[in-house]
Amino acid sequence: GVDLTRARVEEVRSDGEPAAAESDDTLSIRFGTIEVNLAARTVRREGFDVHLAPKEFDLLVALLRREGAAASRSELAQEVWGSETAASGRTIDTHVCALRRKLEEDQRRPRHIRVVSKVGYRLER
Repeated sequence: GVDLTRARVEEVRSDGEPAAAESDDTLSIRFGTIEVNLAARTVRREGFDVHLAPKEFDLLVALLRREGAAASRSELAQEVWGSETAASGRTIDTHVCALRRKLEEDQRRPRHIRVVSKVGYRLER
């Protein structure tokens, strides 16, 4: 996966501005109507704050890091819960369902958090 912090710093440097001018509180990623502030661990949808539980936020970041690539449930369990056995597939599915409910316009027809058949999930911007 990509280190989002490093990617943002490199982006600032490539624009010719000093990286030091970019503070951590402006490190954010947008997709659709959603803005994720990594440093503050906040999420906004259509300009309104969305409360995510800590593991929901970590799961969202794990999907964002993959930049559209699929993530298996075991990879997500390892990254978010610390081991492949710490979270069952059902636990991950429950957290994905919660993310969809909070972030998607229509959780039955998700635009961003997509199932990858027989693999896991991916996030489409």
